[in-house]
Amino acid sequence: MPKRWEQYKGKSWITCNGRCVCARNLSVFYLTLLLVVVFSGLFFAFDCRFLAVNLSPAVPVFAVLQCGFVLACLLRTTLSDPGIIPRAGPDEAAWMEAEMASHSTVPQYETLRDIRINGRLFKLKFCQTCKLWRPPRASHCSTCDNCVDRFDHHCPWVGNCVGRRNYRYFYLFLASVTVYCVYIMVFGCINLVILSRQKNGDFIQVLRESPTSLVVILVAFFSLFSVVGLGGFHTLLICRETSTNEDIKDLYNTKRNPDLINPFDHGGGCANFCYILFGPTAPSLAKFDSELDPEWRPPPPPLRTENPRRQSQPQRPVSQQQQQQQQQPSSLHNQQTRYPSPVGLPPVQFVSGSDGGRVNGIGGVGRGGGNDDLAMATVSSSASSLSANRNRKPSGYGGRSSVTSPTTSASYIV
Repeated sequence: MPKRWEQYKGKSWITCNGRCVCARNLSVFYLTLLLVVVFSGLFFAFDCRFLAVNLSPAVPVFAVLQCGFVLACLLRTTLSDPGIIPRAGPDEAAWMEAEMASHSTVPQYETLRDIRINGRLFKLKFCQTCKLWRPPRASHCSTCDNCVDRFDHHCPWVGNCVGRRNYRYFYLFLASVTVYCVYIMVFGCINLVILSRQKNGDFIQVLRESPTSLVVILVAFFSLFSVVGLGGFHTLLICRETSTNEDIKDLYNTKRNPDLINPFDHGGGCANFCYILFGPTAPSLAKFDSELDPEWRPPPPPLRTENPRRQSQPQRPVSQQQQQQQQQPSSLHNQQTRYPSPVGLPPVQFVSGSDGGRVNGIGGVGRGGGNDDLAMATVSSSASSLSANRNRKPSGYGGRSSVTSPTTSASYIV
């Protein structure tokens, strides 16, 4: 019987019969693993060996324990299912689209729905890739092509998404790396001090005895800066019960809106911290290591019912011409019009008045005075271009001006 991971269509790499999930691009993760292993080996080979004899044998023991804990948290974060939400199959996707269309009031079905959690209104988004309604804190990772529950971010240093099921291991990795870097720096400096006393302050001779101590101390020092900042940021997020994705979107900013509450808060910073680190691990939603049920089928698609809003609206009367257009296909050749050909307008004559055009300030033929002075305008045009030169003005008064266009010609006598 096939397993669920065999039907997986995302970009994650699933190994060990569905028990290990990670990203396909692991180049940065290999760099992280190489830094931890190589510099730990140098610290064990030179500093710990000298300190075990001249200081205490407990120094290398604690170093090995810390290094093992760092590697365990790193591998657990990398190879764990972060909370992937399984995407719908072909039958289930068709049923989902039919169900959404049956409840929609527009031809294109809606992709947002409202849900209220602890008095806070959230909008559920429909993922067009996975064909599912995402939970409130879930998001789609473009790198792994998965919808992840309580999505925090995609971390290339660990080679996986950070979500609900592996966030605690990611935070423990940051905390353990911080402690381990401080441990290496402190005992590396102690190693150099003891060697300098034995060599009477000859620094060149000290470097010959332990050539890698200074290099390991510098690497731990610069690594500590980046890790401490990231660890402090995630400590603040844990106390507020907020993910990195939610913090970027500024969903629970109480400084701007004091009435804004976080519905996922467990009752304070300590309660949130204990829940994230020591709470129960959420079960896997994808269950890649389980077998498929060949008898499972999605429910039948619902029948599309008429929208009650449309039923309550009165029907408008339909004319005979609209009925003919509905029966016939809509094209340019079968539209019934009242006129079989374009309509030509006869010449139009405008009379300015008996006061020589002094009322409107235009003037007639006899500007000096006359009883019935006329201002003639001859216009020939088609019905489609009657207003082409409506806003055009003659170039001046007392002369003759003409305006010509491809469809309209006009001559003014002023």
